Amino acid sequence: MHAYLAAFNWGVVVVTVRSIALIILIFCADLSAEDKTGSVIAESGLVLRKNPIVHSERLDLIPKGSKITILDSEGPAHEIDGIQSNWFKVEYNGKTGWAFGGYIRTIYDKIPKVQLEKRWESSSLVNCVAFSPDGNFIVSGSSDGKVTLWNTKGSRERTLKGHTGGINYVSFSPDGKYILSASSDTTIKLWETGGNLVLTLKGHKKDAVGALFGLDGTYILSTGLDDCIIYWKLDWKADKDKMISNYHIIAHNDEIKCINRIISFSPDGKTFAISYREKFVNKKISIYASYGLWKMYIGVFKEYDSLFVSYYPKESQRYLIAGNSCQNPQLWRLYEDSSRTGWLRNSPIKSNFPPAEYASFSYSGKYAVSCDLYQIRIWKVENIYDFKSVKIFERNNYYIKRVEFIPGDNYIISRDDLRNIKLWWKEGILLKTFEEYDLPYCDNAVFSPDGKHIITISKGKESAFNLWKIEY
Repeated sequence: MHAYLAAFNWGVVVVTVRSIALIILIFCADLSAEDKTGSVIAESGLVLRKNPIVHSERLDLIPKGSKITILDSEGPAHEIDGIQSNWFKVEYNGKTGWAFGGYIRTIYDKIPKVQLEKRWESSSLVNCVAFSPDGNFIVSGSSDGKVTLWNTKGSRERTLKGHTGGINYVSFSPDGKYILSASSDTTIKLWETGGNLVLTLKGHKKDAVGALFGLDGTYILSTGLDDCIIYWKLDWKADKDKMISNYHIIAHNDEIKCINRIISFSPDGKTFAISYREKFVNKKISIYASYGLWKMYIGVFKEYDSLFVSYYPKESQRYLIAGNSCQNPQLWRLYEDSSRTGWLRNSPIKSNFPPAEYASFSYSGKYAVSCDLYQIRIWKVENIYDFKSVKIFERNNYYIKRVEFIPGDNYIISRDDLRNIKLWWKEGILLKTFEEYDLPYCDNAVFSPDGKHIITISKGKESAFNLWKIEY
């Protein structure tokens, strides 16, 4: 699984994908081309317009009962004849335009909607945010060095003070009792959610820009502008000055600073995989054991290639998918060798899985999602060796850099080279584009552990929290 920071968001983990966890909506067995079709129900037909406004140029009249292809449902909301709906971008008779969604019947009971549930402001400029594992609280870090705990109603619970530099990253422990904060003062602080400072970690020589717990809560991983990834082993029974029982720089990463984009945890929490590029050498993927810190390279890739890694969450055996944009992703099976300390590998993926900029499994393991250049592809995982492409969408001029399922397997988040963040329904329909300002070391759209809420940060002289609810 991916790290779930705010419960998970290394992807989860944010700041948080722990990575990658799950809403209860039922998947259809097959995703076909018909999934995006609809029919016109207006008695006098439906006007296809150039833009999503009533007085826009008329492109065609679509007769009642005609089939249309729905390209996305993100058009502005409008009311016509007492009916409230969004404009749909559709294709009909070779023409692409906008039609009022209130007169379109789809094969779905209804298309999910993304509604702004709550908005509140902060007196500080917020740099990072994360959900608690139970989804009831939100922690934020700001440029003035403050760490603030909020409830989801927008009320401030408490403010944690102690850093002398801006906060670049925050995350919760798996049990929700502790908070980590990574700061430009080079330190990482471990807090109780009640407000008490437990420990200050000093090891980075430059700004600390990421920190999160391992899945079992016994260690911390951090990264900084000194290009180091540091492993901190925790002994919770020891006194504060002896809580760090092991400290080790496990990798030098001179390319990716955002911690939730480079690490994936195994389902049992005993190992984690890191994709990184060491200084002046090729990119690598390494597997580390959380208990012994031995490592094994499972791949060395050309310096100019992108690189990703994602554990398969469905089976107890350890599988992960790894690859880059210039060669087909490979599936590795990792297992302990009783004769020596180490891992063995075998079994490339037996499918037509193409080269990808990024690829990852859904939380349930039933699906995988990948992106390459200008499109997103959903795969049905028949079994660990058999991937079936079931949906391709989002063909445009924006280079897609990253894509992943959010908890529940029903929705997908994508990020492109223009820093747009888009939320997709699994059927390939665009639900929302988040255009908030980009946060430098973490994701600026963070989802709750149950996948029903997303929080974004709008930045200006101050910051505003936007809590969105996905309604189905």
